[in-house]
Amino acid sequence: MNSILISLIVALLVSGCTSASGSATTSRSVSAITSTTAAVEPGASTTDASVTSLTTSVPVVDRSADLAYLVREIERLHPDPFWRTDRELFTAEVDRLTEAALDLSADEFAVEVMRLMTAFDGHSGVQAFQLGWDVAQLQLYLFEEGTFVTRSVDDALVGSEVVAVNDVPIPAAQAALAELVNYDNPRTIDLNIPLHLVMPRLLRAAGLIDGPATYTLTTPTGESVHLQPDVMPFDEYSEWLGHPSLGLPGADSPSYLSNRGFAFWWDHLGDADLVHLHYNQVSSNSQDPVDLTNTSLASVAEAIDATLDANSTARFVIDLRLNGGGNNQTYGPLLDLVTERYADRCGLYVIIGRNTFSAATNFATEVEQATSAVFVGEETGGSPNLFGDTRLVVLPESRIRVHVSQRYWEFAGPEDDRLWIEPDLEVRPTAADYFSGRDAALETIMAHTCA
Repeated sequence: MNSILISLIVALLVSGCTSASGSATTSRSVSAITSTTAAVEPGASTTDASVTSLTTSVPVVDRSADLAYLVREIERLHPDPFWRTDRELFTAEVDRLTEAALDLSADEFAVEVMRLMTAFDGHSGVQAFQLGWDVAQLQLYLFEEGTFVTRSVDDALVGSEVVAVNDVPIPAAQAALAELVNYDNPRTIDLNIPLHLVMPRLLRAAGLIDGPATYTLTTPTGESVHLQPDVMPFDEYSEWLGHPSLGLPGADSPSYLSNRGFAFWWDHLGDADLVHLHYNQVSSNSQDPVDLTNTSLASVAEAIDATLDANSTARFVIDLRLNGGGNNQTYGPLLDLVTERYADRCGLYVIIGRNTFSAATNFATEVEQATSAVFVGEETGGSPNLFGDTRLVVLPESRIRVHVSQRYWEFAGPEDDRLWIEPDLEVRPTAADYFSGRDAALETIMAHTCA
């Protein structure tokens, strides 16, 4: 698999740029949009939408104090901070960063804190979008074939492969950015790097580019294009996308990309003899996408149960591809339904992928243990046993927001050290499938024989 987001464990290979022979080269650029953001006090809620714009240099002594404070908070809050990284190695890295602080800009220091926080888990770290840095008006996704444009102000560029940013080949850029992503496993990185690639200020602070970010694209027609997109604050970027900034864009088709703003919804595909639950967020309540009335997961589980009773041969699909988590105390009604119906019988399918994280992985782990479910797709972005329930730590001088896990969720038992849940039926996300509107995972389920 091309999985450049490889692994923070597996290094990405550096390859050269390629483009269609003899293709024309054009240049498209736009002006920047700027904005300021508000500061956040230590101890602020993790749901606070405000962020700090890191624009000024901070004295070295204050950065040293920030690092000392961060280490104390990690050791105070995290259940097992050195389960993955040796304490002595981590301390040496902190010492290295403290000594280097004199030579770092404020942005470079923030990036080094990001790098430091990759030592722990997928929940503990610095979220790049909370740095207050602008984002290029472009959305990317890592497919098997490479990294492609999935959203642009110029619709003609959608479907283009990203070959380089400035003079850096995309595999090399992604390999460098992988070192800044806090992770449970390589799929966590696959999900997050595309957003980092469209943050020019982060690319500059990481030493990948100088000046504005210019993306070299190979369009679907083979044309080589140099694109310098507008940049905008993250909240405007999210509003422009109209859906979560991670993963694939929302779309009317295939169905799993529709209604992304709803925690869960379901339909009965009578012709396919299949009930499809789109479980996008681990929550006890959601709006109905048809009439916008509030509905509970318990009532949805009851309605699905009745539908399955009335259609005894129907298969039940729980789609977790877009589920990044939520409250793991809310999925009980759905877990009870599948446990009672599929403890020892076939017909239950769970679609998983890189977005399947946190409480969604908790749910998938419990389903795996209690039922005969067939898992379809790619590996989960979260681990069966994982750290979570973060506490926000705001560094007192630089104001960098750091999330630190406070709890260990051992859903798979003490002997389970898997990084992810693997699919029984592997279906990798490909650009060919996506841009043709094909849902290969659902097609695989329809073709599968229940036995």
